[in-house]
Amino acid sequence: MKFEIPFNSAVHEKQMQLLFKEAWKKNLSKNKRNIFSAIAILICSGTMLYLSSPFGYIFAGVSLFYILNITHVYLAYKRNKKEFFDLSSRFSLQLANSNVATIWEFFEDHFYYKDVLVEGKLKWETVKGCRVIDQNLLVDVSYGIPASYIIGIEDVGEENFNKLSTFVQRMIKTHTL
Repeated sequence: MKFEIPFNSAVHEKQMQLLFKEAWKKNLSKNKRNIFSAIAILICSGTMLYLSSPFGYIFAGVSLFYILNITHVYLAYKRNKKEFFDLSSRFSLQLANSNVATIWEFFEDHFYYKDVLVEGKLKWETVKGCRVIDQNLLVDVSYGIPASYIIGIEDVGEENFNKLSTFVQRMIKTHTL
């Protein structure tokens, strides 16, 4: 199966937003739980201090730790979001100016990807899984730095997208333990 996909900036931007959201989903969910924990511990601390219990100071210290951790994650999220989308914008401009199509080829033992900056052949053994999210297929690579390749229904059409999703899932099951 081979796809030559011309660059579409609107589709690229939606896919980059999806990739960023998926990359941070786990950390943001954990941070939200930490906010609720910090509030609960802070309420317990305030109650204990009101009742003149010395344990209130311990709870206050724990809630301060949670608040510092929450702040650290939030600031890292904002910094990474800005850096990611700045880089994504520069990459998008390069793709738009090049007028070169992105090439995807899928074989029984590997898949091949090529764009203006990246060219690679990945064996199915290096793929840890795939997910279909918002009509996009994310192929998660577990070799080296974790990464996801993304191809959408808007890129290849509904029929080809369904064939591709089925093929990729079958190849991952066949080539992984």
